[in-house]
Amino acid sequence: HGGVRGLRRTLAAALDALRSHPPAVVAVDLTLADRSDEAEDATLARSFAGTNNLVLATEMSRDGAAWQEPIPEFASHASALGHVNALPD
Repeated sequence: HGGVRGLRRTLAAALDALRSHPPAVVAVDLTLADRSDEAEDATLARSFAGTNNLVLATEMSRDGAAWQEPIPEFASHASALGHVNALPD
């Protein structure tokens, strides 16, 4: 599906396919804290907007000083954010 470069496009297609049989909750275990291709980001934001009970990933920085949260265009469609990674120590 295009490797890491194709993740957003693939995720958007999967979310759109789920609309015919919507799950109770959708949790996305990808940290989407960086902007990518503008058109792909817009497509994924539209797919997120059409997804009920969406939980998006957030991850603590290695030094524990901050959170890497989804970009606002994605986070605005989330019902919740969830921490996806436990760092040792």
